[in-house]
Amino acid sequence: MKLGTMQGRLVAPEDERIQSFPIVAWREEFPLAAELELACIEWIYERFGADTNPLASDAGVEEVANLSRAYGVQVESVCADILMDFPVVGANQDRRDGAKQLEWLMGRAAALGASRMILPFLGGNMARSAEVLERVEPLLRDWVQKAAEHDLELHVETALPPPLQRRLVREIPGLRITWDIGNS
Repeated sequence: MKLGTMQGRLVAPEDERIQSFPIVAWREEFPLAAELELACIEWIYERFGADTNPLASDAGVEEVANLSRAYGVQVESVCADILMDFPVVGANQDRRDGAKQLEWLMGRAAALGASRMILPFLGGNMARSAEVLERVEPLLRDWVQKAAEHDLELHVETALPPPLQRRLVREIPGLRITWDIGNS
């Protein structure tokens, strides 16, 4: 069993954001995680700090890989918090923008060597009803296939009632559920 942490939890929050890409201190997380004997970090990609997030460039991905090797702390998953800013449950343009961001991010996560992509269906990207779920299911089917092409598992984090979550994973082969016990 591997123990890890969500990015931004080992350093002081920036702009009072508890779950956020730490623009200034992201490099510090690797030695801190190693000191705490944590095996991995879940990386966050969101609009906040997107221009400084190392996932945005090949040089940045290489720097993350070097830090990961140096400290023995892997980036096993990438949380696509960008969907909170480009909700795929929203209007058509938001869905297109969110889909475009996610497909790009899958390639970046694969370049980093991550094995999982987490999609938050929370906040502005909340899916609470069967009707919204029906709108999102075709996207998820497509994304599961695209994730597999990048050797990634696709996970969703939702606030759906358990029967709808069960339906989702039964009807979309390969889709996984992430339970955030810190929020639930």
